[in-house]
Amino acid sequence: MAKQTEWKTETYGGVLNFLATAYIPAVHAAILTQAGLPFEGALVGAILTSIIGTLIAGFFNLPLLLLPGMGINALFTYTLVLQMGLSWQSALAVSFVSGVLVVLLTVTKVARKLANAFPPIIHDGLTVGLGLFLILIGLEAAGS
Repeated sequence: MAKQTEWKTETYGGVLNFLATAYIPAVHAAILTQAGLPFEGALVGAILTSIIGTLIAGFFNLPLLLLPGMGINALFTYTLVLQMGLSWQSALAVSFVSGVLVVLLTVTKVARKLANAFPPIIHDGLTVGLGLFLILIGLEAAGS
C-alpha cells in the first residue's frame, strides 16, 4: 500500500536527515582508527553501509535513514580491541556474528518481545546514557 506523501515532503525529509547525520561516517571512522583500522577504509565502509541500508529501507517503503551505530563502534574500539585485546580483525568477526544474530532475532520477532519486556524509562535511559557517553568521547578527543 502506498503512503500518502509528496515528493516535496520526502525531499525535505531526506535533506534534513542527511544534514542531521552527515557527520556520523567521519566520527565513526575516527573512533575505529583508534582500534587500528585505516581511516579511509572505515570511512568508505561507513558510507557504503549507510547507502545500502537506506536503499534497502527505501525499497521496503520504510521512512528510515540507516547508519552504522555509534554505540557499536565504541563497543568495538574501546571494549573489544582496547580493553579485551582482540585484534580489529577478530573484533570485526565478532561484530559480524552479532549482526547475524540480531537479524535472526529481528526476523523471528524475538527482538520485539525482548524490547517490550522493558519499561519505556529503561529505553529512555539507555538513549540518554549513550548520548552522554558519546559526548564524553568527543570531549576527551578534543582534549577537554
